[in-house]
Amino acid sequence: MSKKNVPFEEKIRRFMRSQRMYKPGDRILAGISGGKDSMMLAVVLKYVSTVDDVSVELLHLNFGQKGSKRLEEHVSRFAEELELPLRIWRFEEEWGMSFDELVQRVGGNPCSICSTLLRYYLLWFGKEYDVVATGHNLDDMVSFYLYNTMTGNTRFSSTLRPVVRTSVGPLKVRPFFYVPEERIAEEARSRGIVSFPTGCPSEEEAPTVRIRRYLKELESSVPGARKNLLRFFLSVTPPPQEKELNRCEICGMPTSGRICSVCRMKIKAGVLPRKDAQ
Repeated sequence: MSKKNVPFEEKIRRFMRSQRMYKPGDRILAGISGGKDSMMLAVVLKYVSTVDDVSVELLHLNFGQKGSKRLEEHVSRFAEELELPLRIWRFEEEWGMSFDELVQRVGGNPCSICSTLLRYYLLWFGKEYDVVATGHNLDDMVSFYLYNTMTGNTRFSSTLRPVVRTSVGPLKVRPFFYVPEERIAEEARSRGIVSFPTGCPSEEEAPTVRIRRYLKELESSVPGARKNLLRFFLSVTPPPQEKELNRCEICGMPTSGRICSVCRMKIKAGVLPRKDAQ
């Protein structure tokens, strides 16, 4: 089979193997939001599980915002079609309030709060697995690097790699690390995969979304610009260094302080009593 005729799933599988994203017998947990990237990731991992000795499960984090019930049903149907196990976590069941109410109680940027919670719960569930996979694509990765650079907050940049070891043990992998967003959309269309039409209500305000739009304009005038930028950032960013972390006194998750950011959020929102912060 010529290189041009290799199916998309097989190309990604070969990339994953070249990056040692999994080994025989591994259990892989993949986040699925209902968007094209995470749905195509599920398709690829289903294929990988039929070729290699790995098992795959999906995780959907339901934040209870507008359309979330229909989104959950959409994701559930898709998981059934792929015959992949699906775990569902619902924000309101754990927090006892809506996400919008949380934002009102704690203040701050909803995108920042959401991303903190996404990272936390993906790792919370992921600690039971060998590998945690996300559908971040080339455009996502370049926009993350650019945003971190522009804001001077580069402490997370070292973790923006195809494979990193998480603080709770499993590998975090990004199989679509070098794949442009439009290629994933094209592959999804060719398979009749329909992503959920309702996105995050704050999505258009997110700075990384605006950066991705700019990157597309840049790519049209300078072909290859996104991949070259990503390779440059990788070349100048030191690899992540393992550092000793504490365990949160409340939930046990790794943290640099006594109490992790999510538990502090719960205390501020009144979900946990103030005495737990003492």
